[in-house]
Amino acid sequence: MITTLWKIICLISLWTLMHVSFADEVGTSCSTTLSIVRELLNKDSDNVCGNSCQGRPGKRGSIGPTGPQGRKGPPGSCKCDISIVEKLQERIKELEEFQRFVSKKLSICYAGISSGEIPIASVTASSVHSTCKLSNVPLNSGAAWCAKINNVNQWVQVDLKSPRRIMGIATQGRIDCCIQFVKTYSISYGDTVTSLTTYKEKGSAKIFSGNSDKNTVVKNYFQKPITARYFKIHPVTFKGWMSMRIELLDC
Repeated sequence: MITTLWKIICLISLWTLMHVSFADEVGTSCSTTLSIVRELLNKDSDNVCGNSCQGRPGKRGSIGPTGPQGRKGPPGSCKCDISIVEKLQERIKELEEFQRFVSKKLSICYAGISSGEIPIASVTASSVHSTCKLSNVPLNSGAAWCAKINNVNQWVQVDLKSPRRIMGIATQGRIDCCIQFVKTYSISYGDTVTSLTTYKEKGSAKIFSGNSDKNTVVKNYFQKPITARYFKIHPVTFKGWMSMRIELLDC
């Protein structure tokens, strides 16, 4: 566009020089030419530059102040699937059962006196010495149960609350002080405390060999498993004093 404009200016200049007298001098010619150019520029100024003549952008202005904080959105909602919670609770129960099973196996089939599964409240005795609490009767406790007096009428009884299959008995002596342990004992069992049966082998009451020191665990198994609610241990002979720790074996 600019090149075309200059061509027009040059033609106008030549035309003017041809049609004016030399006497008017060059000044008149230039004045006429400039007037024509100004008129063309004023008429077509928008067409001459348009968008093609835009200059370089200026420098970026400074960053404006931070705008106000937006409004807080509405609170979210929580939709809990109760079935997932129930499944988790069921899984936790299964894991707890498995843990008890493994603990029992690691305890070599102990029925639960030493682990607390069978509470001390389920264990009774004919008598209890003031220095040996009944709470010390579980296998591997820090002391032992001791009878108040030493005679053949002493016993320790376990109530399983319902008939349960038991395979045998494990015993220890007293560990906290003296050399005291039960050397031999017998067993009776049944579903009521008033109708207990003495365990026999070959038609006679079985006398089990117990402990020969105060800490070694000695296990004795029945010829066949016995299913009963109550199991009673009757000390027969002893060393020092009738003192013992016990556990039932269920496998």
